[in-house]
Amino acid sequence: MTPPNTPPMLAPRMRFVAWAGLYAVVMVYASIAVSPLGFHPADLTLPAALEKFLGTHFWENGSDQRADWTANMLLMVPLAFLLTGAMWPRQARLWRGPAALAALLISLAYVLGVKFVQVYFPRTVSLNYIVAQSCGAVIGVLGFVGLHARLAQALAILRQGGRRGLLVLLAAASVAAFAYTLVPFDLVLSRQDVAERLAALPEMLLGLPGSGRSVPVRLALLVAAALPGVPLGMLLEVWRPGQPWGLLAISGAVAMAVLLVPALLVMGASPSLLAIPLRAAGFVAGAWGMRWIGQRNVAAARPYLRRAAPWLVLPYLLVVLALNGVVTTHWRTVAEAMAAMPDARRFIPLFTYYNIAKAQAAASLAVHIALFAPIGVLFWAAGWQGRGARWLAALLGAVLAAGIELGRWFGPGLPPEINNLWIAALAAPFGLLAAGFVWRLLVGTAQPAPRRASLARYL
Repeated sequence: MTPPNTPPMLAPRMRFVAWAGLYAVVMVYASIAVSPLGFHPADLTLPAALEKFLGTHFWENGSDQRADWTANMLLMVPLAFLLTGAMWPRQARLWRGPAALAALLISLAYVLGVKFVQVYFPRTVSLNYIVAQSCGAVIGVLGFVGLHARLAQALAILRQGGRRGLLVLLAAASVAAFAYTLVPFDLVLSRQDVAERLAALPEMLLGLPGSGRSVPVRLALLVAAALPGVPLGMLLEVWRPGQPWGLLAISGAVAMAVLLVPALLVMGASPSLLAIPLRAAGFVAGAWGMRWIGQRNVAAARPYLRRAAPWLVLPYLLVVLALNGVVTTHWRTVAEAMAAMPDARRFIPLFTYYNIAKAQAAASLAVHIALFAPIGVLFWAAGWQGRGARWLAALLGAVLAAGIELGRWFGPGLPPEINNLWIAALAAPFGLLAAGFVWRLLVGTAQPAPRRASLARYL
């Protein structure tokens, strides 16, 4: 029997084991198959590989390599966190210290093992990256030790729903949105870094997002620039409802200006003064939307969403096609496309993400999740739920992504991106699950049903 003061756990032990195993396999794949030359093992004997590994040393890298160092550190944090959860004792507190130490030792052994395997492949093996991933292992273990009880309580509140659950969700979304603006987390650490950053800031601060891009893409980038302020505005409205609009506008502008400051100290970030009014507008829009929802009978709107879902499919497809630049009348012939066949390495999953800047990779991932998650949202709005609906959404997401990449190859002449297929296949069912979850939270916090429900109440 569980003692009454035992804190809730994040997940059953086997779930931690399964996720840790899956993450470890993905890390091994990314560590050996995703390289500038692809999957090409070297012809080394075990003694020669061991000698080469033991000769690993530090590289004198400049600040331009700090993003890679940070990425390597962050890459190890989830695995160490999951391993600690898999070994964490549920009741015996005396065993928690040994369990955390064991998880750390396993994580460090995994780091060394993967780095040794990398000796056989064209990957950079250095003490820099070993130290980075070891630091990530320490952060992951300490993160679980210090935060697992609070995270478990937050998840329990989310499952209960209601106003508290909505507050937890919006707080997490706000933190995630602004953490994203600091990617790749390569902070200035020297006078030279500060000088380089100060020299680059004027052009960045006065720049416009998407210069030189198509009109649909530039409009989308302006909207995206406003999005980080939306969850924070919604959070304030749920926490302190009914604030005057003037106060909300001033609060939003001040908050967005303050939150822009950390990006000034990140070498790879691209802060812009235009982001302040855009995010402030998103802040006010989020507060307005949350207030509008709270004053209506959300549950009664479900039938209208079901009827509207089919009519939203075509606009959604047009927006996705326009943003990807495949709405064109100029197409390559099959012979022209085959003559411009991209490098075969681009068809290796994660290859392009490895070979581009980390901030660019994060932006690409976020954009394509946002592009394909609405497939699942439309499924949910139409009333299609359950495991079958999730599999169908994943299939349609992958098919749509494949069609778009084929269109980019034959239309604008851009190389196809294989990663977008699996991103779409995961984003679409995620959108379905997220829509249902958020809806339940909103229904639990909105006002009771009015006497007469009509479409006019939602317009």
